[in-house]
Amino acid sequence: MSLAPSTENFGASEGGPELLRTLLDCSNDSIYFVTSDGKIFDCNNTASIATGFRREELLSMSVRELQYSLPDKTSWLKLTEQLQREGSRLLSGQHVRKDGTRFPVEVNANYVNVSGESYMIAIARDVTARKQLEEELLQSRKLEAVGRLAGGMAHDFNNILTVIRGYTSLLLDDSEPEDDTHWKALEIHEACERATNLITQLLAFGRRATHNPIAFDLNKSIERMSHMLDRALGDEVELVLNLEDGLPAVIMDPVQFEQIILNLALNAKSAMSDCGSLLVETKVKNDRNQPVYQEKQQILLTVSDTGKGMDPETLEKCFEPFYTTKDRGEGLGLSTVYGIVTQSQGQIKIESRAEQGTQIYITLPATSSVVPADSSTALETKIRHTGTEKILIVEDDSCARQLIFFTLSKLGYHVLQAANGEEGLEVYQKNSDVDLVITDILMPKMNGVEMSLEIIKLNPEQRHLFISGFQGEERIPELLKRKGNFLPKPLDLYRLSKQIRSLLKS
Repeated sequence: MSLAPSTENFGASEGGPELLRTLLDCSNDSIYFVTSDGKIFDCNNTASIATGFRREELLSMSVRELQYSLPDKTSWLKLTEQLQREGSRLLSGQHVRKDGTRFPVEVNANYVNVSGESYMIAIARDVTARKQLEEELLQSRKLEAVGRLAGGMAHDFNNILTVIRGYTSLLLDDSEPEDDTHWKALEIHEACERATNLITQLLAFGRRATHNPIAFDLNKSIERMSHMLDRALGDEVELVLNLEDGLPAVIMDPVQFEQIILNLALNAKSAMSDCGSLLVETKVKNDRNQPVYQEKQQILLTVSDTGKGMDPETLEKCFEPFYTTKDRGEGLGLSTVYGIVTQSQGQIKIESRAEQGTQIYITLPATSSVVPADSSTALETKIRHTGTEKILIVEDDSCARQLIFFTLSKLGYHVLQAANGEEGLEVYQKNSDVDLVITDILMPKMNGVEMSLEIIKLNPEQRHLFISGFQGEERIPELLKRKGNFLPKPLDLYRLSKQIRSLLKS
C-alpha cells in the first residue's frame, strides 16, 4: 500500500508526495505507517537501516513481529484502544532486527484518521547509546554510594583492627617462637591481615583507599609475582608471560597493582574448572585511531584466560560490588580492580563470551620518571625503636589511643594524650616542648589537620605524624607535609616505632 493516498493534501505542487518522501527518509528516526489491524503499509529508509529488513520485507510484516513487547494480537488491540482514547502515547520497548537481536527504542505513537480510515504513525528512536550512558551512570553511582559506605565502615573497622593487630604484635614481641602463646598470636595476626585486605578492597573499588603512587617497572613487578601466581593457580593452570622489553614506567601504587594481578588470576582460576592457561601481556599502546591522538604513551596490560567466560548478563554486572557467580566469594574482585584502575587514572575493558574465555584490557598512563632502585629490607620482628622524647597522641578511639600510649611508654617515650583536636590543642598549649604530635585525621569537634594548622602557628617547626583508616595523604595540606609523616590504619606497631624514630631524627 502506498503512502501517496494518505499524503495528497500535504502540498498542491506536483512533486508534493516526493518531497514528503524525501523529508521522511532524511529523518534519523524510524517512521512507520500502520493500519488499524497492525499491518505496516509504509516506512522510511531509516527503518530499514535500523532493523536490517528491506523495505519490501517490512511492508509484509505486522507491528507485532517488529515490536518485542507486543507478542500477540491482544496486546496490539489494548494499545490501539489506548491510542484511540488519548490520541498519542510515548512508549518504551525493544525492536527486533532481522538477525534476531533486539535494541531499545522510544516510540512516539500517534492515532490519526484520514478520509474515514484510522491509522497509526509510529516514530521510533534507537536509544541504545542513551541506555548505555544511563547504565554507566547508574553503575558509577552504585560504586560511589558503596564507596561512601565503605569509607565509613573502614574508619571504625580499622580502629578495631589497629587494637587487635597491635596487642597481637605485643604478644608476639613478648613471646618466643616455641611458646604456645606465640603461634596462637600468629593465627590472630594472620586473621587481622585478611580482614585488612578485605577493607582495602572495599576502599579500592570505592576509590577511597589510601595509596602511595610511585614510578615502577610493571614487568619486574609481574615477574616477581610469577612464583606466587604459579602457586595460586595450581598445577592445572599454566601461567604464560609475554612482557614487552623496554617498557616505560607507570606511576601508581605497586601494592595495588599486585592486588590487580592477583585478583584477576584468582578470578581466572575459578573460571577454569579443569585445566587451562592464563596469559599476562604488556606492551606500549599508542592508539592513533582515537578521535584525538595523545602522544603521551600508555601501557596496555592484557590478562586472558581460557575459562568458561561470561554470558552477556554476567558481563554487564561484573563490576558491581558483591556480585558473584561463585558458590563462595565476596564479589569484590573485579570491583576492586575497577576502583584501583580508575584511581590510577587508567581504563579497563572486558571482552568475554560463554565458553570462550575472558580478555581483560587495562590501560595505564606511562611516565618518563626514573624507577627508584629496590631498597627492600627484612621485616622486623621486634619493636626495638626506643626513645625518650615527648610525644602527644591525639586519637578519638579510646582503645586505639591506649594501645599507642602503652606501646610508646614501653619504648621509653614520655607520652601525652588527647581525645580530639580541641583537647589536643589545649594539651599542646600547656606543653610546648612536645617533640612529635601523632594525630588521627578524622575526629569530632576539630579534626587532626585543623588542629595541626593551629599548632604550627604556635611552633612552625613542629613535627607531625598523621594516621587514618579512611582519608589519606591527600587531606594533608602542603604546609604540613613531610616525607614519611603519614601512616594508614590499621597500624603496624613495628612500622610506627620506626617511623617515629625517623621523624624525630629528621
